[in-house]
Amino acid sequence: MQNSSNLSKSYKEIIKQHVFTLFNGINVILAIFVFFTGSYRNMLFMITVILNMLIGLFQEIRSKRMLDKLSLLNQPKIHVLRNDIEFELSVEGVKVNDILILYPGDEISFDGHIVSGSIECDESMLTGESDAVYKQENSSLLSGSFVVSGKCLMKVDKVGQDTYAYSILKHAKRFKRYPSQLRNSIDTIIKWCTYILIPLGCALFIKQFIKTNYTTATLNTVAAVVGMIPEGLVFLTSVALAISSFKLGKQSVLVQELYCIETLARTDTLCLDKTGTLTQGKLSVCHVEEIKNVDGILGDMMQTLPDENATALALRSHFKTRNHNKVVSFLPFSSQRKYSSVTFEDGEYKLGAYSYIAKEIDSKVEEHIEEYTSQAMRVIVLMKDDVVLAYICLRDELRDDAKDTLNFFKKQRRGH
Repeated sequence: MQNSSNLSKSYKEIIKQHVFTLFNGINVILAIFVFFTGSYRNMLFMITVILNMLIGLFQEIRSKRMLDKLSLLNQPKIHVLRNDIEFELSVEGVKVNDILILYPGDEISFDGHIVSGSIECDESMLTGESDAVYKQENSSLLSGSFVVSGKCLMKVDKVGQDTYAYSILKHAKRFKRYPSQLRNSIDTIIKWCTYILIPLGCALFIKQFIKTNYTTATLNTVAAVVGMIPEGLVFLTSVALAISSFKLGKQSVLVQELYCIETLARTDTLCLDKTGTLTQGKLSVCHVEEIKNVDGILGDMMQTLPDENATALALRSHFKTRNHNKVVSFLPFSSQRKYSSVTFEDGEYKLGAYSYIAKEIDSKVEEHIEEYTSQAMRVIVLMKDDVVLAYICLRDELRDDAKDTLNFFKKQRRGH
């Protein structure tokens, strides 16, 4: 895989951007004139210039290092099938056309397709959607997704920088220099100061040189010119932005460049994805309406079914009571069927979306389900012989700080 550091600005580019500026150039030229007079203490104005430069360099180098650590993939060992023998390899050891064995919980580190078996994939990292996607033979698989359930053999089509995850990583790490009114205003001030100071400085030097010697004329001219350059404005702006960047860093916010603080201050609209952003991406059972006592039946079903998706984990955690009914057969959940089922000696029980389970849709049942869904709940039903036995409501848990965060934006008049 290509070195990730190539995707962000190089150290050479960062140094060039912060060292070779018009502001620094003017001050360095003035410092050179002072240096040749031998009056080194009069070069102290360069301390402000150097500090201003170091603040920018420190922030961008720090951001570069953090960006270079970004990675969508974090799986050290891959199950590879070669010559009918299964063994583990590192990500770097896998090649195109290798056959991989994918198990529940595995992260897919390469692009490829299924040659045997079927699985359900969590592609939320790539698409933002938390629902599992059913994959069968010849279905394509993208790097950066996870195996929720099932088992399959995957043939590797793309590795390294050719994979889909790498293309996302490349965009995430690409540096963009966004326009800044503050930076543009300071640059304009420095530019006009340069236009004015060059002829004015020459005139001052000539006037001083006529009356005094070269050393005195140089020092007096530099002192006058330095006083006209807004060094304090540039330095204090950098300090203020650096402090803001430090505070954001303590909140786990990565600041790519100092002037993005200004962009944040001018933000008037914030768009948030609910799943995984406002919520934890973790479902929990929040309400159960039983038409018939089915707690033990649901406990038996969840202990029988091999499903490991978010819904199954929530149900298994909630329904722990068991009747220990004898299992005749079972059908795992599929994103295509939208339900799972277990057949006991007394019949088949189906668990899932009502519209997919019911042979004949009852409008009253749908209206009742709508009452729950209007309260931001996800509703599944337990049915037997086309009769609803229980309504099970699930809800994605909000992050602990979601309410405080949204209230903060409301107070700042940045939210609605």
